[in-house]
Amino acid sequence: MIKQDRQRQIIESFGLGQDIAEFKALPHPWNESHTFMCVVDDKKYVVRRWRGDDRLARMHEENARINDLKEAGFSKLSLPLPTSDDGFCFIDDDNVGWTAYEYVDGGHISTANFATAKQAGKVLAELHDTSLSADFNYAGFASRLQKLPDVLKRMKQGEGCELAQKIERQVLPKLKSAFVSPVTTIHGDFIFENLLMRNGDVILIDFEFSRKDHRLFDVAAATVAPLRNDQGEYILADRDFMKGFIGSYAQEGASATPLTQQEISLIPAFSAAHFAFVYDDLTQGQCPFNDEALRVLDFALSGELDWIEHYKP
Repeated sequence: MIKQDRQRQIIESFGLGQDIAEFKALPHPWNESHTFMCVVDDKKYVVRRWRGDDRLARMHEENARINDLKEAGFSKLSLPLPTSDDGFCFIDDDNVGWTAYEYVDGGHISTANFATAKQAGKVLAELHDTSLSADFNYAGFASRLQKLPDVLKRMKQGEGCELAQKIERQVLPKLKSAFVSPVTTIHGDFIFENLLMRNGDVILIDFEFSRKDHRLFDVAAATVAPLRNDQGEYILADRDFMKGFIGSYAQEGASATPLTQQEISLIPAFSAAHFAFVYDDLTQGQCPFNDEALRVLDFALSGELDWIEHYKP
């Protein structure tokens, strides 16, 4: 619970109004919520808390990415509200950062089916098309590949040992061929709870993990496990969803550089890499839901996705 004097400081710093009728945490399926909904002068807002040096750095990175996307013409965004001194955040006396946004009444996409897959594929293609680059020698991806062996080493010390060995044998060799894939600004956490409906359009929120990287990290994450339920469990996608998502992305996306057959064949490998990093983050953060990332990893490595290699949208 945020103390009333702190609530008042936050509201005043963004010039949201005077009469605070409500200020409550929004539920999060895995851990303590850092997102709050407040009602001020009969209008709803969302406020995010950024506590700790790492999250403060992410806050600044998120704002930089959002500004870059806005300037590039990508409009499917929930923009942070300015503070009274034209900044984008309020830093309180405890060195905690706060950002504010208008509340989106439409809610997030809560079902994974062919129709929602097409919606999600289209908006992701629009995001990637905004800053797509054929920089095939992107150093950031090489750096990420260098970190993966350390992640796998930590996985071997726990329940993920067998899956880590599979990644070493099945995934690492395939990822080396991914240098032929173009890079772009990726969302980094493209999951349906970060896709909200506003006036019939899909908008993206939570760019905390956004970065310049290979687009397959977003495509693979959304294709395999696009949704979490209220209990924090991933909903694994079925084949119809995957076909809808890949087809929509390929057909309505960046026409200059559509998904190649080689990229489509690499979706299971990128999914395994993505969720290995998710598992590592959750384990180091002592989150009790790290086994959910293992479950997705097991699915991605099980051979259930082998058909994707031959799928042509």
